[in-house]
Amino acid sequence: MTVPVRVLRARVDPALRAVIASPASLVYADGGAPGDDRPPQVRAASAVRRQGERLVVVQDDVNILALHADGGAGAVLLPVGDGGLRAFGEDRGNKAAKMDLEACAALPDGRLVAFGSGSTRRRERLVVLDVAGAAHIVDASPLYAALREHTAFSGSELNLEGAVVVGDRLRLFERGNGAARGDLAPVNATADLDLDDFLRFLAACASAPATAAPPVLLAIVCFELGAVAGTPLGFTDAALTVDGHVAFVACAEASPDTFNDGAVLGSRFGLITGDDVRTADIRDESGVPTYLKLEGIESTHDATRYIVVADMDRPHEPATERLEPGLVKRRMDPAPESTPERPRGASPRASHLQPGTSCVLGSSRRVEAPARAPLRPAVRSLRRRVRSRKRASAGAPLPYVRERVVAWRSSRARCGR
Repeated sequence: MTVPVRVLRARVDPALRAVIASPASLVYADGGAPGDDRPPQVRAASAVRRQGERLVVVQDDVNILALHADGGAGAVLLPVGDGGLRAFGEDRGNKAAKMDLEACAALPDGRLVAFGSGSTRRRERLVVLDVAGAAHIVDASPLYAALREHTAFSGSELNLEGAVVVGDRLRLFERGNGAARGDLAPVNATADLDLDDFLRFLAACASAPATAAPPVLLAIVCFELGAVAGTPLGFTDAALTVDGHVAFVACAEASPDTFNDGAVLGSRFGLITGDDVRTADIRDESGVPTYLKLEGIESTHDATRYIVVADMDRPHEPATERLEPGLVKRRMDPAPESTPERPRGASPRASHLQPGTSCVLGSSRRVEAPARAPLRPAVRSLRRRVRSRKRASAGAPLPYVRERVVAWRSSRARCGR
């Protein structure tokens, strides 16, 4: 069966603004549980979905689902992995053994399904969470094999990062941050599956895995999302909005492939309406671009507010999120003519978060750094004169040179530098 493939190009819309509120650290209300290999904080938030009155936060390096409600964060323990462990990462030397859950879809019957990225054969499992809070793991290797065969969707390396139910279809999002493989390049794309076929596949995997036939792909759409500082943007999650759009977040991460992490150079919020794809840089409330690795997004009852979660890529630092009034606020009005750039010396990975601050619903502190203003013409002229006089006085006694340097520094101070 030939699957139709379309290509859409995103545009930066000056009328679309995405403002991120002060993040809050995700920690468990009862602290850690060493006996269960559960750290006191959510290590790597990779997706978020609402289930009833609670939010479920998926982690890509811990076999635990975090449940966030008004009473704080709780946990659903998944089966242990290699070595009887639930936490995996480079800090433990077992990163290759993690399930790498990166996407989560809410099914019509109230269940949630978390998807492994599929970036390695060990990451081809699903986690199904029912409304009672019970979870079980499904081996979905036939589904991932079918997705990998359609290279218009999978590109050079399969890496699922988003999943959304849109009407009678399940839409999967591929993140194009892989390494090139021969003639294949990484691609950002979506694949639509028939939802009923997917539900039958889930049921078959639970009862007779050997006979489970993967759902058929109905349509593929490839996206050109643009780049930040020369690094391509890639889908990191998506959500269906109350007004019929598909919202998404995308990050520009300088990673060599789907397995290794890299520096985050920027994040964008986007809206897909039919064939129209609009994006905007995500900035904090002071107008500075965020360098958080935003990996999950969920809509709220307000069409202009969203909840997002960030993976800090540092196992001992809590992942972050924001509840009310929502972490990302979308505005449809003209953007300012100019906005401040990232403060010189600020860490792009921390995005002004003070390491070590953590609370259940409180906000992390900010570290403000003034932007470095360009040199004024008078200072540039003074620098040239000082250099010229230094060269002319190369054979003069040391006090003469020192006097000129002191005079230059004093003048520079008077110019506000």
